[in-house]
Amino acid sequence: MTKVISLDIGTGFVKACSDIKKVQFPALYAYREAGEWEDQKERIEGTGIDAVKISEYPKSVVMRP
Repeated sequence: MTKVISLDIGTGFVKACSDIKKVQFPALYAYREAGEWEDQKERIEGTGIDAVKISEYPKSVVMRP
């Protein structure tokens, strides 16, 4: 049995649909450098909902498709 999955990658959201379920999440990738007060010293990055949270920082870089 084959399942069909469709993707709609837009500038605002990515929508993934199948015959069972539909999922929607922000179409974003974001990163920022860790601040001096944070434990980790590396770049912090994320996609989707995590990217929305990262984008709240002033020096974050946000990319959209």
